[in-house]
Amino acid sequence: MMVALAVGVETCAALLSVDSQTLRACLERGEVQGVRLGEEWRVSLFEVARLLSTSVPELLEVAEDFGLAHAVYEVDGEESFTPAEGRAVYEQILRNSHA
Repeated sequence: MMVALAVGVETCAALLSVDSQTLRACLERGEVQGVRLGEEWRVSLFEVARLLSTSVPELLEVAEDFGLAHAVYEVDGEESFTPAEGRAVYEQILRNSHA
């Protein structure tokens, strides 16, 4: 698996604890170094690490924790099944999709 070396405005803003509009304005003014590809801005993890006075490995660890927390939040409160129950639900979904 390849690790992305640049992140979009939303992810970068979350890592910097600022809103995306503020970050976008800083990118436009050149206060934060980024790469504009069409209408989309990307910011190097090295730039984010520099802004936060940290290292890229530490930043990646925080980003990984952030992503995991977001994934847990997305499934929080959803039904959970035993393996047998899950298989039955999956098979029912397959039957319904082919009907």
